[in-house]
Amino acid sequence: MLGLYWQRRKRQMALPGFEDEVLWSSHQCTWLIGDFYESMAAKQLDAELYEPKMRAHEKGSLVPDLASWRWDLLYEVKAASWPRCKFKVFWSQIESYEHFSKQEFPWDNPGVYYVFFGHEVAQIVDNYGTETKLIQGLAKRTKYMVVVPLEIILAMQDVYPRNTFDGKWADVIQPPQRMILNFQLNPKRAFKILGMDHKEFSCVNLWSKPCRALKWGVSIYPMTLVWRKGTTPPHLTQRKGRKTNGTHFVV
Repeated sequence: MLGLYWQRRKRQMALPGFEDEVLWSSHQCTWLIGDFYESMAAKQLDAELYEPKMRAHEKGSLVPDLASWRWDLLYEVKAASWPRCKFKVFWSQIESYEHFSKQEFPWDNPGVYYVFFGHEVAQIVDNYGTETKLIQGLAKRTKYMVVVPLEIILAMQDVYPRNTFDGKWADVIQPPQRMILNFQLNPKRAFKILGMDHKEFSCVNLWSKPCRALKWGVSIYPMTLVWRKGTTPPHLTQRKGRKTNGTHFVV
């Protein structure tokens, strides 16, 4: 499963004269990378692509990337090239998720999580040639996945400066990858930087479950899930060999 971009391309490539397309712009790469990691997050978190976004036919619409309707959870997926690139989190997007978290329909005060992926695919247009080669590179060179609740993103607004994006009006914060990786490698430090009490949160590290992207197997990568105690954690399907309470991992 890949997102809207790849669904369109599959329909095109089924027609005579359409083949694997050469990468021609950073926008094209960004869209395909977004589709890839939304698909990976959906597989790992037992979620699905949010249908109104698919109908909107646009990547920038202020709706969730993924939804888990059974558990009232919404997910926003971010990716950045490891180790230099920073993540981009838009203020308008944060405000939309604050609004979603207070809705009682169609969700019941849903939990909102941000999903961060780091990958080792740099200089994409020059080095990865075509769409399928880019997907193959992402499948083999994903470094990590970190999932944090919306309130951690809100705390980041007080720590990281508010910047304009490419000189445009869209205000963003840009947390560096070392900050995100603190939740995986040194969570106490991460919460200290944000001025939050780590004892109020649960944190678990595990490996991704096996999956495929098109015809390529995805290399396993370390995952970290963070949630406030007493709230619904990011949902995972049960995995053999790990103690569960029937729904979520017990930490």
